[in-house]
Amino acid sequence: MGEHSSWYDSKTDSKGAGSARGRARSCRPPRNQEITPLHLLAALANQADGVVPPLLARLGIRQEVLSNDVERELGRLPKVQGFPSSERAAR
Repeated sequence: MGEHSSWYDSKTDSKGAGSARGRARSCRPPRNQEITPLHLLAALANQADGVVPPLLARLGIRQEVLSNDVERELGRLPKVQGFPSSERAAR
């Protein structure tokens, strides 16, 4: 079982991992405590060359509406408050 099955595409898998990393970075401005499935959905749905946007379109889901709904829900998540560690170290 060392070989991947025929449905596995490492290029697609690495794009998904890149999306997760990208969203992890993007959750810094609102200072969310953790990365949730909503963060991953937002990253995948907004990835221009990914597989999710065409899939959403095929399902009849408007990407703009989904993005707005996801961003609204992300805004409801708990946020970390206080000084970033780099500012604290400079003091």
